[in-house]
Amino acid sequence: MRRWCIGLFIGTYLSALGLGIVSHALSVGTGSHPIMYFLVWDMYCGWGAYDYKYRAIAEGVSGTFYDVEPAPWGTFKPFNTRDRYQYSMSTGWMAKAAAHTVSLTEHEPIARMFVVEENWAKQFNLPDYVWKARYNIPKQPHNYTKIRVEMDGTGEIVNHYPSWVEVQGQMMVSDNPRIMQDVRNSRSFWVVDEHQSGGNRYFQGKQPENFTSFSNISAPSAN
Repeated sequence: MRRWCIGLFIGTYLSALGLGIVSHALSVGTGSHPIMYFLVWDMYCGWGAYDYKYRAIAEGVSGTFYDVEPAPWGTFKPFNTRDRYQYSMSTGWMAKAAAHTVSLTEHEPIARMFVVEENWAKQFNLPDYVWKARYNIPKQPHNYTKIRVEMDGTGEIVNHYPSWVEVQGQMMVSDNPRIMQDVRNSRSFWVVDEHQSGGNRYFQGKQPENFTSFSNISAPSAN
C-alpha cells in the first residue's frame, strides 16, 4: 500500500509538472485557473530592476501646471500606500481618469494634459537601515521621467509614447554594431492587412519617433 501511495504521488507530481511545461511552452491555458500559477514555470516573470509610478499633469492656458491625480476627493489604496491609479497598466485608462478629474474640478481653462512616468532603481526602495548595512555609498536615488500620453484640453489623446524601459531597450539595440549592420544588410518588407481597404491596406512599421523626456516638470502645483 505504501509503495502504491508513493508511486501515485510521484506520478501525480510528474504529470502536473509536464502539464505546466507543455502549457508554458505552447502558451495555452496558462491563466485558465488560479492553480495554474503553481504549475507554470514563471519564476517571477515580469520583475524588473526599476520601479515606477505615474503622474497626471494638466497645463492651464496661463502656463500653470496642476497635479490632477490622485483626485482631490481621495483615492482607493488597495495595498500599502499606492493608490489605484498606479496599478493600471493601460495608459489609455490613466488618460481617462485624468480627464475625469479635470472635468469635475474648478480651475482655469486647460490647454493640454499629460500622463508622466517616473522610474528609479528598485534598490533605493530599501529602508535606510538595510541600505546602510548593505551598501557603503550614500542613498541618492535618481529618477527618470518620460511622457507616456499627451492629451488636448478636452482629454482627447493626441499621442501615445513608449515607456522609459522600452526606450532604453531600443537605444541598447541601436547601439549594437552587429545588429545595426544586420538591419542595413536586410531588406525592408511590407505588411498586408487583409481587413483594411484603400490606401491603408499596405503599410510599413516604424519606430516611435518621440523619445522626449519630461524632466522640466519636477514639482507641479497641487490642485
